[in-house]
Amino acid sequence: MNNLPRLALELPAPTFTGPPCPSCKGKGVTDLRYEWTTERAVLMVDVLCDDCTGCGSADHQGCDTARHAEQDQDDYPDDDTNEEPGCPSCDGRGWHPLQGFTEDTMLTLRMPCGCTEEQLVPAREARTSR
Repeated sequence: MNNLPRLALELPAPTFTGPPCPSCKGKGVTDLRYEWTTERAVLMVDVLCDDCTGCGSADHQGCDTARHAEQDQDDYPDDDTNEEPGCPSCDGRGWHPLQGFTEDTMLTLRMPCGCTEEQLVPAREARTSR
C-alpha cells in the first residue's frame, strides 16, 4: 500500500433547465470513481454518466455543453471573440474525457487537466474501480 494522497477535482453541480437525467439524478457523473495513480498522488477520477454524457440533463434543455464528454466544434469559443483564452489543452473546462476500463466495462472518465492541479482537494469517499 502506498502513502500517496488521494485527490480529486470537485466541480460544482451541473445547471440545466430541463428535467434531470434519471441515471445520474442530474449529477452528470456516476457514484463510481476510478483510481489513477501518478508519482505524486492517487487521483480519484469521476466516471461520466453514459446517458447524459456529463451534463446532468435528461433532454439537454439549457445544459452546459462544455460538460459533455464529446465536444462539437460549436462548443469551443471563436478565436475572434473577446473572451479570455482558457487553458490551451482543455479549453478552460479543467478536464479531458478519457477512456478507462475495468475487467468487463469501458468507462468515460473526467480526467483533471494539469491546469487544475491547484484545485485538487482530498477525495471524498466513493466506490472505486481500478
